[in-house]
Amino acid sequence: RRHLNGATYSATFSPTYLLTEKGNGPIFFPLATNKFGDTVACVLMPRKKGDGLVLILPQLADKEAAVLDLIQTVLPELMPRLFPDHEGGRWVHREEYEHSSILERKATQLEVQRKANEEVARLDKEIEAERDRFGFLHGLLTKTGKPLEMDLKLALEFIGFQNVVDVDEVEDAEANKQEDLQILDRSPAILVEVKGLAFMPTEGDTLQVTKYVLRRIRQWKQTEVIGLSVVNHQRNLPALERDHDNAFTEHQVQDAKQNGTGLMTTWDLFRLIRGMVRWKWPSEFVRDIMYGHGRLSPIPAHYILVGRVAHYWTDKRVISIEVTHHMLRVGDRVGYLFQDGFFEEEVASLQVDKKSIREAHPTQRAGMMTTLDRGEIPLGTLVYCVGTQG
Repeated sequence: RRHLNGATYSATFSPTYLLTEKGNGPIFFPLATNKFGDTVACVLMPRKKGDGLVLILPQLADKEAAVLDLIQTVLPELMPRLFPDHEGGRWVHREEYEHSSILERKATQLEVQRKANEEVARLDKEIEAERDRFGFLHGLLTKTGKPLEMDLKLALEFIGFQNVVDVDEVEDAEANKQEDLQILDRSPAILVEVKGLAFMPTEGDTLQVTKYVLRRIRQWKQTEVIGLSVVNHQRNLPALERDHDNAFTEHQVQDAKQNGTGLMTTWDLFRLIRGMVRWKWPSEFVRDIMYGHGRLSPIPAHYILVGRVAHYWTDKRVISIEVTHHMLRVGDRVGYLFQDGFFEEEVASLQVDKKSIREAHPTQRAGMMTTLDRGEIPLGTLVYCVGTQG
């Protein structure tokens, strides 16, 4: 810790063996981790005492000072037999001379460390299991072709659709390509075309599903059929670096409205599903969005627009909400959509002109305490009342 200032690393370490007496390999003990929890410095200790140890350290800015510190102060304490001239009076702290009460406490330290490492290992397994369970979410943002189609099917089933059909599995290959997926839970049926694109979608990409809708209307002899185009645009970029506001042109959006089809990005669906899981929304509030026309809303169906954030008082952690659309009451729950997802909090109190009120109406500016810091809630952020019905 004394020498990490200015240190750099180009690798992380994944231990085969943690700090445990079980197993066959050396004991692995992390010395330093990065902000993601990955080990960047460690010590490998053999199970047989007296066999030395291996230290793996980052690139240190002042290697000489670190080595001197290691040899003069750290290793003589850890391995006094290697430094007989440095030991001085510290030999009295060897186990054979130490007081039993101190040995008991050292044993307790090791036991605490052992349990802590077992807990870390258990949590690592849970993290991997959760990553597997929600792996389709990352697939929505990275994949293309059939793998993207399969992850979208998993996403649609996750939000509660019971009858999502992979057309390739139920129909023989034909000269004319069909839609990728069908959602047949209720009327109207939704035909889904999904694309993973390196760039922005073209008109051909967004209009393609319309052709399938007309074909199915003739084939099924019913008119209750709509289309949905889902795009993973600019998929080679991290999601937060993509141009989401301009994923579809105004002309594409107008065409979709006229044709009765929907347009959606996988990023919108990704955020909706994460919000549904985190804030425990009933899944129908996300499913209902899929039946819209034009550019589909990235907002769940039970969010009711109240207004927008007009000011933030840093010293009081209070936001001023310009109420423009819907009344806001004490006890309501409000939600916001930020770049990376949704956040919700309770309305504990409201003020207008420094007077406490129970409800704020359109045309008023109401002050409300927030749990968010100034940098977490930009001015202009839309504020929604979280309803119980879509």
